[in-house]
Amino acid sequence: FDFSNAAAPINQDTQIARITVKATGLKTAAPIEITGTDAAMFSVSPTSIPAGSGTTVVTVTYHPTSTGKHNANVYFDFDGTDATLGTVSLTAPSQSRTTRSICPS
Repeated sequence: FDFSNAAAPINQDTQIARITVKATGLKTAAPIEITGTDAAMFSVSPTSIPAGSGTTVVTVTYHPTSTGKHNANVYFDFDGTDATLGTVSLTAPSQSRTTRSICPS
């Protein structure tokens, strides 16, 4: 996913995506991890897909700590099941806060 048009303020949480995962017959819970260069600036909730069958909505939150474009991957670890491993790439920009000074005339 490329979120280049949705710049997030520095040091603030911004929900940037909701990923719907439909699981069928998972033998064990499937952990969800954030990997990549800027992984520390992204988080997911929940952090795993429950065992069994059902639909889980995963929310991706972006928390930039510096300006610029940041990249990471959401990794779904379905190891040990008949499911396919999945990775979703994320790209998101941050924006600096605008500070305005008010000077009396």
